[in-house]
Amino acid sequence: MNRRIVITEPAKWDIHSNRSWWSVCRSKEQADRWYTGILNEIYSLAEMPERFSFASEHALRIAGVRQMLYGLGGATHRVLYCVEDDAVVIYRVLSARQDSISAEDLE
Repeated sequence: MNRRIVITEPAKWDIHSNRSWWSVCRSKEQADRWYTGILNEIYSLAEMPERFSFASEHALRIAGVRQMLYGLGGATHRVLYCVEDDAVVIYRVLSARQDSISAEDLE
């Protein structure tokens, strides 16, 4: 079953700010590759979203939040999402180095 992908406003902001960071700190070409790649990976969650593990934070795990790791040369970012009936809801796209977050940070 293919699920619809719902990207929340905080996740959209995360994606665009990460793209901007790549453009300034790396290159526009890498930023565009990262952006295209992350969106392709996010939309791949429409099929078999359960293939990724639950988030490492205990509170997120209890809430059913999963994480998909992504990066151009290694896992630099993690996509935090939940599978809800016919949809996959993308809550945040954060740096893999970022400190742990709480369930409230997903809102």
